[in-house]
Amino acid sequence: MTAYDWLLIFSGVGIVVLFAVLRMVRALFALVTVWTATLLSAALYQEAAFRLQAVASQNPTLVRGLVFDSLLLIFFIAGLILVRIAFPVTKLPSLGILDHLMGLALGGIVAVIMVALLVNSLGVMILEPWETDEAGWAALRSAYLASGLRPFTAPILATYSWAFVPFFQGLPPVLLPQ
Repeated sequence: MTAYDWLLIFSGVGIVVLFAVLRMVRALFALVTVWTATLLSAALYQEAAFRLQAVASQNPTLVRGLVFDSLLLIFFIAGLILVRIAFPVTKLPSLGILDHLMGLALGGIVAVIMVALLVNSLGVMILEPWETDEAGWAALRSAYLASGLRPFTAPILATYSWAFVPFFQGLPPVLLPQ
């Protein structure tokens, strides 16, 4: 397990706890939000990375991976904020503790999807050797290959990517397990 794996695990646990507190309806909306954020990010990241590459870096795969991660997190957080504004009260008092338990379960699904996408984007960043920083590429590549999460997230991403087949003629690299 690498430090990146532990960061993603702790982030995933934070997401699960957050949705256990926020309850079932917000977690259900978060599932829709993560799907929408993934679709928008996958559709826009290559064009945005091409535009940013002139000022960001000479390493196109690194820029693509970072842009995808950034767009995914921005769209996800913006979606959660919009859901919070649109639906200020989402408590289901008749469910009692089941409201929190369902939020926990749905939050687990959201966390697993987010972790799978972030691990895979690291794989996208190292698809090609970087021109300007070979040592950085080698370090990131060895961290990715040593990742303990990669064997678990690849089948999850392969299953999740089927939800985007109707929207792309060929799936973008961030939705294909690396």
